[in-house]
Amino acid sequence: MRLDPLLLILLAGTALAQSPPSKPGLWEMKTLSLEVDGKPMPTPGQMPPEMAQMPPEVRKMMQERMKAQGIDLASGGIRMCFSAESMKESAWGSPQGQNDCKTEVVERGGSTWRWKVQCKEGHGEGRTTFSGGEGYRSDMQFTSTGKGQAQTMKTQVQARWLGADCGGLKPIQPPAPTKGK
Repeated sequence: MRLDPLLLILLAGTALAQSPPSKPGLWEMKTLSLEVDGKPMPTPGQMPPEMAQMPPEVRKMMQERMKAQGIDLASGGIRMCFSAESMKESAWGSPQGQNDCKTEVVERGGSTWRWKVQCKEGHGEGRTTFSGGEGYRSDMQFTSTGKGQAQTMKTQVQARWLGADCGGLKPIQPPAPTKGK
């Protein structure tokens, strides 16, 4: 399986399973670095080659679908809206559609939280350092195995709070409960 860089950035930006010390509202996440198996990759702010090669109408349709789920890719970063309710319900830990991932905060020290994430496709760990309620930086490593080969991605994401008003972007919704859990 090929890891999706957008999935990793979303996990790094939303990986905290308990309400983080952050304000609800519109957040913008920018990828500072992204590498796969030690090789630098283009960051989402630099439109991934797969998306850049899509016909404009297909790219627009994809962006509209993501926006309907509360994710805006058109800003040069990733913008997401978090309501106070979605933060309380751990939307940061398992954003909608994120491949049945489970996140556990393993340490909280001052403004830094360390966490682990386990998904169907792989596992990872990271560290998030908060800057008051209006910013944070996450460093994450995620490993998956597909077709008998392990693949490791590392990313650094910086986020900033843009304001309480999300404009036309709807809040990220907590995941629906899974059957049998």
